[in-house]
Amino acid sequence: MPCICKVVNYGQDINIIGPKKHLYLTSYPLEKVHYACNALTHCYHIPTIPIPGFLNMTLCPSNQIIHPGRVISFFRNWDGQSTFKASEMPKLYEDLDDVSAHEIEVLSEEIQHIKKALIAKFPALNLSQVLPIDERICAMYEGQITDTSNLKRIFNTNLGYSRVPFPMVPKDKENPEEVTLNLNARFFWEDVPFGLIILKDIGRIMGVATPHCDKQIIFHQKFMPIKYVDEKSGEFLPGALVETGAPSRYGITTPEALVSTSLSMQASDNN
Repeated sequence: MPCICKVVNYGQDINIIGPKKHLYLTSYPLEKVHYACNALTHCYHIPTIPIPGFLNMTLCPSNQIIHPGRVISFFRNWDGQSTFKASEMPKLYEDLDDVSAHEIEVLSEEIQHIKKALIAKFPALNLSQVLPIDERICAMYEGQITDTSNLKRIFNTNLGYSRVPFPMVPKDKENPEEVTLNLNARFFWEDVPFGLIILKDIGRIMGVATPHCDKQIIFHQKFMPIKYVDEKSGEFLPGALVETGAPSRYGITTPEALVSTSLSMQASDNN
């Protein structure tokens, strides 16, 4: 993603926030990665760095942990119905607080546990781009962050994250000041089934516990018509993965199956 864009006037104007200093890309087959990087560099005029395999992308700590961590901290006591004053809503990143930063950090740590388990079992696997969340943001927004002392300040002082609102919608069109969380936003329908669910499933395949992913999924599914995880056991519910990006949905249920393509691609690239 080269930048964050928000519509100003639909079909006419957009607001481009914080273009990236560089982009990351991988390809299949891997030997095409440099061709693809060159093409993307020319398209966006942003240097594009090759990445050694798609697991680096899948496990990259990004929206799939940032958005849930922020939502659960701000809406942790929300009943799903109560409204908020639009003028009093904090900014998504600029006003990120300590609780949100903690929720995001513990999710990032679970990804690092998964990475450690993968490398322990497959030493040849290159997951060098699966960085902790603070390092990842600082690398992608180099020069746009004025305070890198901790994760909260990284969000608060990142020019690339400025002016981004929570996804809110008016409860009543005649009263736009009274808003509620948009339950149809990608925060739910992308970051849960194609984010947290994938991380939990990879953790399950690798024998790595993901209690913070579980907590996030259970919280978010309260506001969704689909339930993915049993609240008591923390296990996937039968049939829950059908409309998700979980590897198990595609028959990838062992560590060997999970990394086979990445290892073969890397071996091909080395040759």
